[in-house]
Amino acid sequence: RLSKLLDTDHPVRQFVSARLMTTYSGHFNGVPVSIVAIGMGAPMADFLMREAAEILPEPFAIIRLGTCGLVNPTLIPGTVVNASKGTCYIYRNYAHWDGSALADVPGGTDAAPYIITKPVLPNQELSALLTKCLLAEKLPRVHEGVKISGETFYATQGRSDGHFHDENEKVVDMFLKLGIDACEMETHQIFHLASVRKEPCYAAGCAIGLLNRTNPDLDTSVSADDLHFAEEAAGKACLSALAQFKMA
Repeated sequence: RLSKLLDTDHPVRQFVSARLMTTYSGHFNGVPVSIVAIGMGAPMADFLMREAAEILPEPFAIIRLGTCGLVNPTLIPGTVVNASKGTCYIYRNYAHWDGSALADVPGGTDAAPYIITKPVLPNQELSALLTKCLLAEKLPRVHEGVKISGETFYATQGRSDGHFHDENEKVVDMFLKLGIDACEMETHQIFHLASVRKEPCYAAGCAIGLLNRTNPDLDTSVSADDLHFAEEAAGKACLSALAQFKMA
């Protein structure tokens, strides 16, 4: 759907990789861009960033658009959350269950079942431009805040699964105490790798909230029509921000 937003006076090339990533490369407002559907999770985001860096050794800019679960109890489903204040990462501490090979080494631990990092910030200029473009598309609700990316869909996002001893009953409460607005799976890896790339990489990201996981009065999922509108409007905003952004 988003590929239809690309300029019609330039060719649009479509690729499907061996990793099943679908890419549309063309132009938006005369600027070369690519739209890449990567699938789900940090490993796919890792493939994208590292392999994009291999074929684009020069500086590049990237904006992640996806969906998320809302954690902030005030946010209404359909809200587009711009991770302008950064994205944390939560991952399972396997040593909590399996024991640590570093138990006798300073710094080795098997204590907490889950570990949460501090937030990694986006490029502030690109993120501010993204907010401006999101608001220009007249999306009903745009929120700037903090997101968290989960290593997995179930345990690290606080979903209950009676078949496993996940010890994750307090995960969502931890999100609330940390002021997390939304939870998804990919943005942290993109922000993290952008921050440690040797050549400049300018990253930002936003996601459409599908449902509110903490407020029972807002437990209705976003409708299909509203989701499709938000996808196209937010997608156009992402392309607009990339086309307007000036890399140093």
